[in-house]
Amino acid sequence: MSKRILILSANPKGTSALDLNIEIREIRQVLKGSDYILETRGAVRPADLQQALLEVQPQIVHFCGHGEGTEGLVLVGDRGKIKFASTKALANLFKIFQDSIECIVLNACYTKVQATAISNHINYVVGMNRSILDESAIIFARGFYGGISAEKAIATAYELGKNAIELEYPDQETIRRKLVPILDSRKEELPTPEHLIPVLIQKANPISITPPKPEAEPNFSKDAFQSFIGHSDSVRAIAFTPDGKYLASASDDRTVRLWDIATGQLINLFKGHKERVKCVQISADGKQIVSGSADSTLKIWDLETGNCTKTIKTSLNPKTVLNAIAINSKQRFIATGSTSVKGTIKLWHWQTGEMLDAVSTAFSGIRSLALSSDARILVSGSGGKTIKIWDLEKGLQEPQIIPNAHMSDVFSLTICDRAEGEVLRDRILISGGKDRTIKRWNLDTGKEMRSAHILKGHAGSIRDLAISPDGKKLASASSDHTVKIWEIETGKFRETLTGHFEVVRAVAFSPDGKILASAGDDWDIKLWQVE
Repeated sequence: MSKRILILSANPKGTSALDLNIEIREIRQVLKGSDYILETRGAVRPADLQQALLEVQPQIVHFCGHGEGTEGLVLVGDRGKIKFASTKALANLFKIFQDSIECIVLNACYTKVQATAISNHINYVVGMNRSILDESAIIFARGFYGGISAEKAIATAYELGKNAIELEYPDQETIRRKLVPILDSRKEELPTPEHLIPVLIQKANPISITPPKPEAEPNFSKDAFQSFIGHSDSVRAIAFTPDGKYLASASDDRTVRLWDIATGQLINLFKGHKERVKCVQISADGKQIVSGSADSTLKIWDLETGNCTKTIKTSLNPKTVLNAIAINSKQRFIATGSTSVKGTIKLWHWQTGEMLDAVSTAFSGIRSLALSSDARILVSGSGGKTIKIWDLEKGLQEPQIIPNAHMSDVFSLTICDRAEGEVLRDRILISGGKDRTIKRWNLDTGKEMRSAHILKGHAGSIRDLAISPDGKKLASASSDHTVKIWEIETGKFRETLTGHFEVVRAVAFSPDGKILASAGDDWDIKLWQVE
């Protein structure tokens, strides 16, 4: 049975910025192909620790972030500021899970106090005695988990981590600080080179670790079964044709491309935008592609011929960036959301290119848009933490506002219609933010869902969201280089898809729900089989 590794990360406001995404990426890369399952929890608060351990049931716990010695581990508190988890509380927490956790890695500065206290209950604890460089922490993690991936013992993996630092920093003169290791007071002290940052503390009387419980088979294939390679820059958006035969992709390389799902071949290349292409959608009849670019233009393309049939200039201000579009080809309008000095939402007539309505949304740019299936409700997410809900029967007037919906930018939105028979029961609005959380709202009331309102697990911002055609599954794309799958009804986490090595910016389900596509900054488009 596969073992699980839980990565907890925290980099709250008021602390120096860390390359946590790089550290997580390095760990994921060396574990690729192994039997270990990697789960991440970002922006961790003290209250999240118990829940993460209960949900993941890990055998190894890895913390990356800041430590402050006797103050405790630095976690995230109210409004994203510093909140400490005390040494005593941490030791007591891990005591509860000592029958299942074999090793804890505290890859943060000044964690000697916590490591020593936790080692009374956990067989192996890796800690740091002084401040450490980001680079050193990442190098140690790569070496340590390389050993874990190769099924080496914890002590051997630890030695590999230390050696990785030795290989990278052979000259002590180049190290910008003196590093003193944590030494287990119960053992004879051995001389250790100054530049070896981490020290392993082993429990005096190791306990037998309970193997992981059998788990249900995942709903998705472990590895992507197809990759589309051809873009020369980040892929920003993707969309399936209604028949599921083709996939359109928009990229920073200023092109839109059309791919054959069955063969993986490039069918057509659409060129004409002068700046990066940030959005792409396909008409309901499958005959036209709509793309939006940072050059503030909308282009409508004939899918079969590749010809551009219409260009709509959405702004005359050269500083305006078009960030989001939502289309309804049946009612023949396109909604656009952009940012310059102020954020703006505009509605355009599909055929004539005439502007139908427009509104300025104060001083925060529009980051995301979502349109209900009946094209009555338009939802916008801003860089100012706010979600606005517009009833298009009334035009872009007097929206319902959800203030402080997220702690920062609202990057992604999607709407799920829940019906009983042919009667619409309610609508769920799902939002994803820069604050690394996914939130569920009742779209009719603008209120938070009572059950599992906040979905947490990503270690990076939520860049895109997609709902399966049956309305049961949610896919989320993140800056932590992963895609995660959730149950919409309960908010329960189901699966993590790994394979991308940079930010994942786009995700989409095929019309039959059998394929999930993802794409991002590694220029790669991946297809995953949904069982």
